[in-house]
Amino acid sequence: REKYLKSGVGKEFLKSLIGPVVQRIE
Repeated sequence: REKYLKSGVGKEFLKSLIGPVVQRIE
């Protein structure tokens, strides 16, 4: 169950964090 959370929810969580940062750098 932890693996599922890390692969599924974790990805979306990282996307929401990294997304705006990458746009700022570019």
